Amino acid sequence: MRYTKWAFRLLIYVIVINMAIAFLVASYADFGVEVNNLRFTQKILIMTLLQWACLFAGLVMVVLSFLKEKIRNWKFYLSAIGHGFVLLVNLITPFIP
Repeated sequence: MRYTKWAFRLLIYVIVINMAIAFLVASYADFGVEVNNLRFTQKILIMTLLQWACLFAGLVMVVLSFLKEKIRNWKFYLSAIGHGFVLLVNLITPFIP
């Protein structure tokens, strides 16, 4: 199995989901629009859980790629750095005032 390819795909999915979350939050902050708060929080919760699942699966694929595959190309390095960066940002962000 090509773990590097799946790790890279999951990194792309995480980035797209984060962009969708940012778009939802930015559109919610629009002052002229009336938004159902419960529906908004449900969307954000579902997308956040999906993002964490993709991030965790991507980290597992990076570790499996490191252990099982001999050839390491740019997708492996980009996936390893990208997943590490996204994990670090997701862990630090709640503590920023």
